[in-house]
Amino acid sequence: MEIELRTRLVSETPYPVAWGASLRDASAPRVVLQRISGAPDYTFGGSSRLEEARVQIDCLGTSYAEAMDVALAVEAALDGYRGTQITACWRESVRDLTPDAEEYLFRIVMDYRVQYERA
Repeated sequence: MEIELRTRLVSETPYPVAWGASLRDASAPRVVLQRISGAPDYTFGGSSRLEEARVQIDCLGTSYAEAMDVALAVEAALDGYRGTQITACWRESVRDLTPDAEEYLFRIVMDYRVQYERA
């Protein structure tokens, strides 16, 4: 799921995409992904091989307008996406965070619910 999600964003948006962490001095705009939670699905017969994760997507920019451009590009790439391993992807929430005092980057944070088949 992680590779497919990152690959989708790299191919469908013009922004750098990192999973888990990004250097403090990395250029903006950019996208940073991290899994917030996840759980496998089970039936009475055992594992269904399906899993659901909540992925936080930080859209960073040097201005609010730039961060919003990143967020809109991510939304266009992911809302309703279905791929090889990913069976469903939708935005669950969005929030604005004040600029980081040290970085002075604007951040729009979106949480996506991603359902996928485990390999």
